[in-house]
Parts: sequence; structure tokens; C-alpha cells
Amino acid sequence: ALGKALGAGAATPQDSFIAALGRDAADGPGTIPGVRLTANEDSVGRELVPFFEAVLSDPPGPSGARTTLDARRSRDPFEVGRDLARTNGRTLEPLVYMQGVALSGRLRLTLLDPERAGGVDDVASLVAPVVADPRRAFGAAPEAPELAAILWAEEMAALTGDRRYSDTLVVAMTYFHSRGDGEAPEPLNPNFIVEDHFFASAVIGRGAQAMGDTNPSSYMAALVQFLLEAGIQEQDGLFKHSRYGPIHWGRGNGFAAIGLAECLTYMPKGQRGREQVVDMFRRHIEALKPLQQPSGMYCQVIDFPGSYQELTATCMIGYAMARGIRLGLLDDSYRQTVELAWRAATERIDAAGNVVDGCTGTGVMDGLRSYLDRPANSGYDDRTGSMALWFAAEMARLRSEM
Repeated sequence: ALGKALGAGAATPQDSFIAALGRDAADGPGTIPGVRLTANEDSVGRELVPFFEAVLSDPPGPSGARTTLDARRSRDPFEVGRDLARTNGRTLEPLVYMQGVALSGRLRLTLLDPERAGGVDDVASLVAPVVADPRRAFGAAPEAPELAAILWAEEMAALTGDRRYSDTLVVAMTYFHSRGDGEAPEPLNPNFIVEDHFFASAVIGRGAQAMGDTNPSSYMAALVQFLLEAGIQEQDGLFKHSRYGPIHWGRGNGFAAIGLAECLTYMPKGQRGREQVVDMFRRHIEALKPLQQPSGMYCQVIDFPGSYQELTATCMIGYAMARGIRLGLLDDSYRQTVELAWRAATERIDAAGNVVDGCTGTGVMDGLRSYLDRPANSGYDDRTGSMALWFAAEMARLRSEM
């Protein structure tokens, strides 16, 4: 209507910013109408007069994008989790952590509200081959991301009371073996990559709890030793990707934050080294807090302004902060940071469980440029979707305990 009142034509070329805003992409939030004025310096003021007259006489309503984003933000965490669960947590193939986290997230929603979520029988069917023979499912030498595919077993044990699920957690934990002093335990990466903070903590923590293992020489003690000796947390609190990869990767810091939060969830209060792990966690979260963008997001390279805002890291860091508040490790000053991260996440998750800007799979790269250039996935993405599902469940629990 505004364009007609002004006698304007369609914006060209089609790859221009103004044209892109008005194009309704299938995976976008909706259109934002706009007008481009081309005029010389002497006439620009005169040309703007009819524009403002048209706007003031018939003010345009909210854009399609505003309407869509308002609707996304209005969902509560359970609703967002339900949307994510439409496409995430529907398979355990391949056997890898993303699928395990997503199944776990679906089951956490069930624990919070069984009538609205359901899905126990469905998950039981998906995981039955692993539960029937965990060692056959894992094979002789599984990698850490494969072992972390069984995180759902904790929720299934709680929901069903079936001891086989707890036994599966114990079997996964027993694949961790010492390589000797100063070495990362098998099957963790010998270069002490930050992802292993999460894989080791998530598997060993659950396995030790399932076993009731409190012996000082236990797997949990080995986990604490690994975390304290890894040497990849910087003096400022941030984590580099590995001992030999100095970049502060966004999802890498997400792995560190969520890994320490997972460890502290299961570590007995009397466990030797617990205070040092608590200190690591608090220093890390304190360093992350001021790096949050005004949007609520965290960046692909966490401390590099201008790198793209990445959803997986945002969800993982938000999850870790929410868990830290619930455990009493962080004070209420972090609630605003968590809520802002949650708002940012909801804007980037649609009703079909699609996401916006989740970094693709990333090993230790050869320099800053390589991290900046890592592709950002939109649409269905199991890495981002699974962690977003965990964040949704954790936010639902945090709000219910306020």
C-alpha cells in the first residue's frame, strides 16, 4: 500500500538488501517491507516529504517478521521443547551424542509433564538394541561422542524403574581407562580437546551415580583429575579448543560450560577436587557473562566481535548458567543473562523445530580465519537442535523452581 501511494516500483536488483527483506523465504521469519529512495543530495529532503505524509496518513502495521518473532517469543519453554521434539530425538542412528542428548531432552519434558509430552514407549523402542547388549552396540573401541549417545538412559531409568537402563550407563562408563599420569584417559583425545569436558562428565557422572560409586580411586576421581589437568582454561576464564588450538571457539566454550555443569551435577560434595572444579566453572561463567551480545546470543568465536552469532553455543551456555543457578553455584544476578539467552534462542527456533545459525561440525582448526569461516546451518540441525532441546527442558525446570 505504501509503495502504491508513492508510485514506487519493485526493488531491484533481487540480490539487494531491500529486496531480500521483502522476500518470503521458506526458512525465514517472514517479510519486512521497505522502501529505497534514490535521489541526489539537493532533492532528497523534498523527496522525503511525500514518504512521511504517506506513512503518517496510513501507518503500516507490524511486519510479517515482527508477528512471527513475537509468536516465537511468546512460547513457554515446554512449548519450544515440544516444537524441537517434532524433529529431534526421533532416532538413535548413528550412535552419537547429538541423538542421545535429543532423546534425553524429550524424556526430560516427559518427567516435567507426562501428560503433555509422553514418548516413553517410543524411546524405549528406539533404544532397545543398545539396552539389550550395550557392549555389542558400542563395539570394542568406541569414541567418546559415541559413548555420550546413551545419556537418555538416566531419564529412562527414572521413568520406568528398569535397572537395565542404569546398567547401560555403568557399561558406558567402564570404557574410560587411564593412560597414565598426565595423559587424557581413553578414549578421550590425547590433545585434551574441550569437547571431552562434556563427553567425559556426562557419561562418567551418570555412570558413577548409577553405580553408587564414591571410592576415592573411582571413575569420578579420574574425571576430576582429567578436568583439573587438561590445562586449556585460560587465565581470563575462557577455554581454548585444545592444548594446541588457542582459539576461543564459541561451541567449544559451550562444551566446557555444559561439561563442568554436568560434572558438578553428579559429583558428591565431599569429593576431592570439587572446590577446584567449582572455581573453574564460576571463573568460566563470569568470563562469559559480559561477552553476551545485546541480542542475547554468543558468537562463533566467543571473544571476537563481528563473528556470527551462533545458536548452539548460546543454548549450551544458557543451559550451564541455568543449571548453575539451580545447583546454587551461581547467584540470581545470572538470571537476566539466562533469560536473555533464552529469548534469543526462541527467536531462532520455529514451530517445526528448525533453527537458525548453528555452526557445522568443527574439529580443531588451523587458525582464527578457519573458525570465522565455518558454515552456519539453518533448518534441521541435530547438533543445535539437541542442545536447544536440553536448554528448553532446563529453562522449564528453572522457572518451575523459582
